[in-house]
Amino acid sequence: MRLLALLALASCAPAPADESCPAPAATTRLRVTVIGDSTAQKWPIIMQRDHAEFYVSNYAVGGSTVTAVGNQWSIETALVEPPPDALAVVAGVNDLIAGDTPAVVFERLSRLIYVPATEAGVQVYVVPVLPTGVVPRADIVALDDLIRTAPELLVVDVFDEFEAHPEYYLPDGLHQTPVGLQRIADAVAETLR
Repeated sequence: MRLLALLALASCAPAPADESCPAPAATTRLRVTVIGDSTAQKWPIIMQRDHAEFYVSNYAVGGSTVTAVGNQWSIETALVEPPPDALAVVAGVNDLIAGDTPAVVFERLSRLIYVPATEAGVQVYVVPVLPTGVVPRADIVALDDLIRTAPELLVVDVFDEFEAHPEYYLPDGLHQTPVGLQRIADAVAETLR
């Protein structure tokens, strides 16, 4: 369905505008694609609602490992031309829950997502793994430190804030409340500006 819509829009250019083709938007919005796990499923909706300067496409899937998220990026790249202006990545917590080491998770993130996106000319923004009640803090800090050292990545760093605000979390200790989701949406928008 999405591919058909893209083909229909592509058929409008470069021919002269007519009534069957949508008019171009009055202002250009930054196209942001979000990929990740369940912790990225809801805040992009809030970001789209509250920050009109962004057009947000959300491809986050609950339970996704880094490998699954990397496959989402491959699919997205294949279907959309040109690629998005920015890629927001939220991934790694499910790999840590499964027992993978921070170094292994970071290597996968780099190989499957960060490097291909950067080579495609897409700026990568990362919301690192936030403190949770289900993964040892030391593992989260180690992975997040590796992410922060990658010069090609822009980090949406809300770790300390989330650690100081337990009310940002649902009782499962992993997923965010509406207040936490709002904070992530706002922090991503602030970083993208």
